[in-house]
Amino acid sequence: MSGDERSELHEPLGADSESVPQRLRERLAAVVRSQRLTPVVRLTTHRTVYRLRGQGDELLALFAVNRISRSGSPSKLARALGDSVPQHPEPEEVEPGTAGALLAAALREYRDEFVRNDPLVRADQPESIHNMRIAIARFRATVGTFHTLLPENEVSMLRRELDWIGHALGAVRDLDVIAVRLAGRLRTEPAPPVIGPIAERISRQLAQETLVAKTVLLDSLDSQRYFRILDAIDAFLADPRLSKSAAGTATEVLPRLVNHRIRALLAAIRSALETTDPPRHDQVLHEVRKAAKAVRYGAELLLAVRPNGARRLVEAAMQLQDTLGGQHDSVVVRHTLERLAAAAFLSGENTFTYGRLNPTDRTAR
Repeated sequence: MSGDERSELHEPLGADSESVPQRLRERLAAVVRSQRLTPVVRLTTHRTVYRLRGQGDELLALFAVNRISRSGSPSKLARALGDSVPQHPEPEEVEPGTAGALLAAALREYRDEFVRNDPLVRADQPESIHNMRIAIARFRATVGTFHTLLPENEVSMLRRELDWIGHALGAVRDLDVIAVRLAGRLRTEPAPPVIGPIAERISRQLAQETLVAKTVLLDSLDSQRYFRILDAIDAFLADPRLSKSAAGTATEVLPRLVNHRIRALLAAIRSALETTDPPRHDQVLHEVRKAAKAVRYGAELLLAVRPNGARRLVEAAMQLQDTLGGQHDSVVVRHTLERLAAAAFLSGENTFTYGRLNPTDRTAR
């Protein structure tokens, strides 16, 4: 939010009016971090309700008048807050139109997006994990693509730490995708070939694994390590200590760095075409997908300076990324089915249907 905006969050106080509600603490965790929530003002609302009645004494409308009183003056509130409320440090001035200015603005946008999704993830809101994961991936890929404009040691630290929290988000998201895919495949299977309690085992096992993954994710989001990442990002964006080349115009500097990513993508594609070993081929295709993603996120920054060419590049990279994303999901589903089949076999169950659900087997049919 900008300095002249505010966001109000409301939660019932519960039995203990002196304690901050747990749900409110969770929703504010990414903002408050390791700081302690303390009361700064007490508001009391006195409501008077007036009933408007018709000639036949029928109720036509209700009017409520609220009178709010508080226990402290604004100056007391300001003194109580002091420096205790974490805020994004004011960013250093960057010359408009430069590569550094465009890069810093994009990184702030990505930071704001994943912090905005933090309380939604904690509340288990639909698509919040996906949205937060994408924002983190954008931030991480962008500092990687344009690393020569930034301090090398900070780039390495941020990419490593964001990779950690991204994996925690990805573990939950991948299980959701697997569950949807396997449920869809089971629905398309003819009744006779479905042998044994397949649906029950898949549902039970994936539910257990999802619960574990969500517990790990929430523990990660409540950890001091995560709060230190947020603090480091805020400090980094407040004073990014850009290199000399970042002072060049965005039109000249940024396309050259995106070209490095394009060359890396082409090299990954050549490697995939030359790889014949199936297990190795899956991994190489995954590397192509990651390279395409880096090109896409890098090209998104170019939309502001070279819109036509950048748009075509973004669309091409997205198409490749989506195609290989489906292939990667199939690999993950195959490994999951192998694991589920092994557990079923050890329990004395028939594993025939697990083979039919295998995406590789379905491609062959």
